[in-house]
Amino acid sequence: MPRRLLGLFSDYTPKFAKKYVDLSAQIKDVFALYEREVRAGEFPAEEHCFGIKKQPT
Repeated sequence: MPRRLLGLFSDYTPKFAKKYVDLSAQIKDVFALYEREVRAGEFPAEEHCFGIKKQPT
């Protein structure tokens, strides 16, 4: 049901479904942007990461 409500079908609209929004294009764009940023080394940046502080020895 959620796929039909969110418009995540593009080949056809089933007769029993009403497309309230078409998120397909937006989702594809977001994944493309994510891929570009990862490949370019822009994401993750330091503010998106965490690490373990070194303990004094």
